[in-house]
Amino acid sequence: MGDGGDGDHEKLEHQYAQSYKQVSLLEDELARARSIKDQLHKYVRELEQANNDLERAKRATIVSLEDFEQRLNQAIKRNAFFESELDEKESLLVSVQRLKDEARGIIRNRILAVILPGAQ
Repeated sequence: MGDGGDGDHEKLEHQYAQSYKQVSLLEDELARARSIKDQLHKYVRELEQANNDLERAKRATIVSLEDFEQRLNQAIKRNAFFESELDEKESLLVSVQRLKDEARGIIRNRILAVILPGAQ
């Protein structure tokens, strides 16, 4: 019976060693899984932060573009006004030149009329 008891004892020790080894492997695997989970949580937080930063940058860009568009529209209106003013000025310059030419003609005719009264 002693031999049978020793065999049972060895079997139990072997099963214990196997179980201990399996538990150790499972604990190592659990530790790796937890580490991976922690890394993934950290990565998700980093992605969320980066996403928040991008959303802030997008909002700032939209505001900046809206401001730029408003200033551009104002500049276009000013340019249209100045072009209109310039066209009016050019028209006035043409009218002034025409009036000067007419005045010269009238003065020349008057002078000729005074100098040469019968020539008209």
